[in-house]
Amino acid sequence: MFKKVLVLIAILSLLLMGCDDLDSTNSQTTDSDDDEIYTIDLLELSEEEMGIYDEFKKNYDESELKGVEPLSICKMYLHAGYNKDYETQYELYIKDEEYVQWSKEEDMEFPEKDRMKSYEEFQSVENLKVDITEQKHANINWDHPEEVDSDGKPYRFGFNLVKNKDGIWKVHFMPLQ
Repeated sequence: MFKKVLVLIAILSLLLMGCDDLDSTNSQTTDSDDDEIYTIDLLELSEEEMGIYDEFKKNYDESELKGVEPLSICKMYLHAGYNKDYETQYELYIKDEEYVQWSKEEDMEFPEKDRMKSYEEFQSVENLKVDITEQKHANINWDHPEEVDSDGKPYRFGFNLVKNKDGIWKVHFMPLQ
């Protein structure tokens, strides 16, 4: 059991490492050589992530997110939605004319019935992979053991982020695939 915990810590450390010195594509994964499947809860923030989340939430200063990896931003976004902290969730979106967006006022007016209701697919995820392309686009993919397609194969979820002009990872509007 201790070996599994150490391997999981090592893998999670790799996921959170910086990507600034890569040229075109980076792929990080929780897959291991021994074919063991590790599960991760995307709604659970580490102490460090919770500290960053709390600091960001105070005044939504994007500089608090400088250097934070895409997986952590994804987890913060999901955490905010799960806890019905819609203002913080909105502030994690990319705000750039190049991307589809809506106003904060419009977002705050979305009825509860139109917001995500189930967060089960973000708990106990497997085969997590973070792909970074062109140093500005990140796609996080995972399987959920209880979600299958019509062929009985695990359904692959995806979550998209983009780096803004200040080099900070932000969530695409409508990030889930």
